[in-house]
Amino acid sequence: MYFFKSFMAVVFFLSIFQNAGAAEFDGVIEPYMVVKVGSGVYGILETVEADRGDFVKKGQVLATLQSSVEKATMEAARARAEMEADIKAKQANLDFYTRKKRMNEELYKKEVLPFSQMDEIETNRILAETQLQDALENKRLAELEFKRSVEVVNRLTIRSPINGVVVERNLSPGEYIENQSVLKLAQIHPLNVEVILPVSQLPFIKVGMRAKVIPEAPQEILLILDGSTGRSSWNSNGLSQVRPRYGKYAVTGNHEYYSGLGQALIFMRKSGFKVLRGDVVTVNNLINIAGICPHISPRQVNSFSKQRS
Repeated sequence: MYFFKSFMAVVFFLSIFQNAGAAEFDGVIEPYMVVKVGSGVYGILETVEADRGDFVKKGQVLATLQSSVEKATMEAARARAEMEADIKAKQANLDFYTRKKRMNEELYKKEVLPFSQMDEIETNRILAETQLQDALENKRLAELEFKRSVEVVNRLTIRSPINGVVVERNLSPGEYIENQSVLKLAQIHPLNVEVILPVSQLPFIKVGMRAKVIPEAPQEILLILDGSTGRSSWNSNGLSQVRPRYGKYAVTGNHEYYSGLGQALIFMRKSGFKVLRGDVVTVNNLINIAGICPHISPRQVNSFSKQRS
């Protein structure tokens, strides 16, 4: 339904042709960027949340890998990073020996307390201080381990690197991903336009000149068949500008019923499609298109065949 590399006509309004009108040249329209989106880790796909023809935004989740083990590890790391009981115990121990040292300093100065006991008190205070520092460092390591586990889980989520449209879907949920792309995206704003000009016209091309790009009219019949057309990611304005020679037709299917039949019908008609729901049309006296909806009975299907036999 979407063609991102196609021949087109480009009309340049050159000053040399102002009296005679515009000059028309052939060229090619290409997407600004094409990206094959995959994963940096191996695993089994759990979800694929975009399909061919969907418009996606930068940072949008496109697919996820199975990550139950990694998430459990992350939650364990989170719990360790939030633990403070050991730090509080070490802090209380340090406070105790600090108070004990203050109380015994006066006795030591009056030579009532022997040096050995005073030395033992100071040594215990230093050990308590070291133990508290060790507990704080362990908490810091636990926080870093939690941050690492979060990044591991994030790597199992595939996000869109660009604003664009999905042009290919290569894998589905349950498939193993290894060294291959899940989706192929194309950034179509802006578009790259290459123009084929005769050498004789090159001297007349100046910076800042304006041109009108006219895509070559498609020769196909544009069909939408069971395509979840009710979803908000579809662009009705873009489809309404597409004018195939033999018309645009749409047939509803299961996906429209899941996402909302009313919204899907509004989208189709707004985009210029003739919706076939139990109808048959003959296109250019060549082919018949019958719109068979999920709720149409086999008897009605037979009647369609008799109508065109």
